[in-house]
Amino acid sequence: MSMKIGFFIFLLFFSVLCVGQSDSTIRPKQQPVSYQAALSKADLAAGSKDYLTAKRFYKQALKARPGDNYAKAQIDICDRKISNDSFMTSDWDCPCKQGKVGKQFNQQAPSLADPSYVLDISSPDSVITCAIPGVVIGVSQDTMHHILLVVVKHGKYFTSYSNLDHVSVKMGDDLKEGDKIGVPMKANGQYLLEFSIFHGKDKEDPTQYVRCH
Repeated sequence: MSMKIGFFIFLLFFSVLCVGQSDSTIRPKQQPVSYQAALSKADLAAGSKDYLTAKRFYKQALKARPGDNYAKAQIDICDRKISNDSFMTSDWDCPCKQGKVGKQFNQQAPSLADPSYVLDISSPDSVITCAIPGVVIGVSQDTMHHILLVVVKHGKYFTSYSNLDHVSVKMGDDLKEGDKIGVPMKANGQYLLEFSIFHGKDKEDPTQYVRCH
């Protein structure tokens, strides 16, 4: 990836406004039975640290009671917990099937605009999927190089998927692990994804978290 493309990702990444939410909220005293049933299952799963299941039931509760602040806040908490737990377990599936790491991540890259902060993953499979649950907060294109970029927020963490030929997501999409993000461009007969991970403004080494060959 050229320096210009790296700088393009740098600009898009820091143009996204991230709004944090408080973990504490007051639960409404009166709720419909369907809301209560979903909420009970969600709270039970959250208490067992099964945040994927908890998020699913909180979303059901929110559907039963649209606009409910407690369910919305708990979904945000689950997203942050999922992200943090995933980083701690360092056991993500590779975003490309049969993906192989090419150019290695350089922890000493002088800036985020430097292309060496990106991990290159090549694959014979054209489908790129979301590494962990999150929300799409950026979809943009470098008009000079006609390259698409998707940025996904996972609590305090972010992943970026670049060198895409076309995308299957839009701003605000709530993605599960394994959901299709798009199709990357080809290079030397292989599909090539440029993948990055950030903790706030700090770049992370993707090889510490994803399991690619």
